[in-house]
Amino acid sequence: MESESTNDVWNRPHFEKKFDDPFLFYVIFGIENTQLYLSRKVHNIDECPKELNIQYYSKDSSDEERDYIEGFFDGPISRLLETQNKALFDQAITAKDVVVVSGTFPESDSLNYLKNSLGVVKALTMNKNVPILNYQTFQILSSEDWAEQYFEPRQPNPCGHVVILYSKEEEGLWFHTRGMRVFGRPDLSLVAWPEDKTQEAQGIINRFIELYALGTYPEDGRALRVAGLPDGMFTSLKGGHDNLDFNNYYIEISWPHNSGTV
Repeated sequence: MESESTNDVWNRPHFEKKFDDPFLFYVIFGIENTQLYLSRKVHNIDECPKELNIQYYSKDSSDEERDYIEGFFDGPISRLLETQNKALFDQAITAKDVVVVSGTFPESDSLNYLKNSLGVVKALTMNKNVPILNYQTFQILSSEDWAEQYFEPRQPNPCGHVVILYSKEEEGLWFHTRGMRVFGRPDLSLVAWPEDKTQEAQGIINRFIELYALGTYPEDGRALRVAGLPDGMFTSLKGGHDNLDFNNYYIEISWPHNSGTV
């Protein structure tokens, strides 16, 4: 593997201490077990991280491996992926071979672990038109679209790694994210927000995504003051890896109950 110095664009300038270990989990469909070549220049990589696991599975190998592969399409996720892109879903569900790229990274004072992991995924899919499933955000992309979103910028793209979801609840809109575990930081949950403050909610979420990705430590009980929004909002740290909505810790910010829209 070729070697060059790490680009400091992947530094985390606000990093003070670790909150949680970053975690990545990608499933690539239609990839057989072959020799992997890594190049710093081609794949924007310094090394293959020792914490990164590259596991190949084939439906033809055993019933256990077939069940494991088919398990990625159990329950609601199957309908979600099919709705996102029917052609990619069909390609993925009929694939005989898959490779799972995953890892937990205890050293996270820079984003080099992410840069190098993205380079490995790029190397695995080089010159191949295959589906890639981000199992944290439940998003399926073609390898070409995946490379354009994650790899081609050759610099961190924090908001690209995170999906913002919303739903109408009894008390107002609920905005929440999935995907912040890639940075070892909690996801965001904005509760009981007025519909006419949707733009402000998205702005707050994107700002927190950027800050956390660059290393800011998530504070519990921090007062949130935003121009044009009422006082009385605070960050509240909740959740854990077994939380089904996030599979992660999350920072909840509730709209003040005694404040109307402003």
